[in-house]
Amino acid sequence: MLQLAESIFVFQYNTAMNWEKKLGKTTHYIHVDHASVVVGSTLGSGHTDNAGSASHTEFLDGHFHNNIRDIFGENILDEVIISVLNADTDPIFSAQNDKERALLETLNAIPLDARLAGLVGNPAVENGGLNYGNAGGYKTTLKSDTLTLTFERDKGQITPNAGGAPINVTLPAHGSAAVALKDHFYIVVNDGLITVTPTGEIIQPGPRIFGETLRISYVYRYEEVIFVAYRWFHGNHPRGWLQYELGEGFTGRWVEVE
Repeated sequence: MLQLAESIFVFQYNTAMNWEKKLGKTTHYIHVDHASVVVGSTLGSGHTDNAGSASHTEFLDGHFHNNIRDIFGENILDEVIISVLNADTDPIFSAQNDKERALLETLNAIPLDARLAGLVGNPAVENGGLNYGNAGGYKTTLKSDTLTLTFERDKGQITPNAGGAPINVTLPAHGSAAVALKDHFYIVVNDGLITVTPTGEIIQPGPRIFGETLRISYVYRYEEVIFVAYRWFHGNHPRGWLQYELGEGFTGRWVEVE
């Protein structure tokens, strides 16, 4: 990467270049990673964060230039442009691009299944996102054939519907969208998917490609079909859906047509 001009606003993480400037109680920031430029401001919490994102191409075409110029000045704008122009040769960004290409190859190896396209938007499909918090607050209850799972954040309990001793369950992280099928419970946890078995065992499907870059947003059920919605954090690839089969992993894929 070309040498940037000295600036009190610039610092580098292991995955991105960042600039910050504080005006009063507001911190304005610029974040450049391998795929996008994010410009925003915050008062110090996620609830006060206000930001927008553009691809490298959109940014070089002028997106955010006036905003950066007004807040940070012309010199900082030049620094950001330099960092974006040299993103392809920056070793940190190159590593991120290599990782993303590997994720895309793994995802594309899953066979396309046009049946998933017919399920998206089908009113008969159960959206696990609507189950989240159905017992109040962060508490979620899912009733299946003979068992009921109740969880709140990362703590849960499986209870026999006919009565009996409960089983305590600890999720890997905060659980959100969830559906049940044949006494198994499918839950979105930390941008990935887990299955809780009738005995409380946690199954994480392979290959484990979901996390910071490639994320699962929701899990759905249609009759005996379980499928999830996935998205790319930077929005630089189309969103899509994957069918999941217990013991088999992700067996079908469909990509959103833009």
